[in-house]
Amino acid sequence: MKGKSFYYLTSALIILAIQFTDLKIGPVKLSEIVFLLYALLCLKKIHKVTYLYFLFFTFFLFVTFIKNPFMSFDNSVAPSFLKTSYWISISRYFELIACLGFTEYICNISKKIGSEGLMRLVLKSSYYFSYLLIFLYLLNYLGIDWISVSHEGAFFLRLKGFYVEGGPLGLMYSMLIVFNIIFIGKKKYALIFLVILILSQSKAGACCLCAYLAIHWISSFRKSRYFLRFKYILIPISVVFFLIVFVFISKMYAQRIVNTQVLQAYVNNNPEDYSVTAGRVSATFVLYEMFIKNPIIGIGMGNYPLLRNLDEYRSFFPVISIFDASGYGGIIDVINQFGLLGLILWGLILKKIYYLTSNWKIVFLSQLPFFFGVQITFFYPWLLIGIILNGFQIQNEKCDRSITYGLKDIE
Repeated sequence: MKGKSFYYLTSALIILAIQFTDLKIGPVKLSEIVFLLYALLCLKKIHKVTYLYFLFFTFFLFVTFIKNPFMSFDNSVAPSFLKTSYWISISRYFELIACLGFTEYICNISKKIGSEGLMRLVLKSSYYFSYLLIFLYLLNYLGIDWISVSHEGAFFLRLKGFYVEGGPLGLMYSMLIVFNIIFIGKKKYALIFLVILILSQSKAGACCLCAYLAIHWISSFRKSRYFLRFKYILIPISVVFFLIVFVFISKMYAQRIVNTQVLQAYVNNNPEDYSVTAGRVSATFVLYEMFIKNPIIGIGMGNYPLLRNLDEYRSFFPVISIFDASGYGGIIDVINQFGLLGLILWGLILKKIYYLTSNWKIVFLSQLPFFFGVQITFFYPWLLIGIILNGFQIQNEKCDRSITYGLKDIE
């Protein structure tokens, strides 16, 4: 019975963390409350890498507080006091601490059932949850919206699950496909995850998956006896193929921002079209201005939405009345909030992670979602980091526990 309870509780908490990113109690996400409490009440000691991330976020919170008195903010766009200056930095800080709590939770579970066992649990839970998403999506498609998991898309109704929109959902499922390739290799998992990725219409998710498959294929081919014979033919062909895919997807973004004069004319005539005046399109220009003016220590933790309307940053875009996240995340967010100093310190932490694995591929994979724009406050990128902290060695680990699933106990 204890094994069943452990299995179901662990599955439920992980699904809560990686799937229900927009489930809130008031202004606070339920998953953040759970793992923040775990970090504050249940952890007696933490891994050195987690401690380094804790020091990193704490340091830049203090840097933000030191810098804020010398900056101006547009607090009129804040939907609640938790999103006003100073408070938004504190809120973002606790979101990041919750991510670290989740990382430690994953690390501790991995110690109990093994890294491969934990990933089997994650993938199996996600596999069955995916059927629920598809069922709800079909109901939405038929006009039954009692639980909305979709919104309008460019090609057809776009699946968003319990995310704000489809892009982050698709990016998460691209990582599940990658995890399945590395750990399990079940075709039925890959198929259902790919269906979700397609329904989400996530360009970042498709790029992320293509990037990993390209690296994985080339890495595998290098070990083949045919590598020396065909490398000068197949590697260029592979590179060209994946570049074509990237260019095709990137063109969807680039065609809207490359011609600045056309874009400026459109913005002037359509100031309330938030698909252009907010989000990634405007952020392409706003983030550049922010970096030029704050290159060393960034604009401060969580400050982007409150600075975006200021004349010194917004370029030719109008003042908007909505609370606008940049649309970019991950490494871009690190550079924007914490500057070049933050990027360097982030890299030093990755070097520490590398010492745990001695495998650049797994370190790169842990950062792959951040390269493609996942917000650093999302939980699922921290999943693999938590497994790495348990000393995971890709393709080398042998579980020292006998693990069974479903209605059987975890021994």
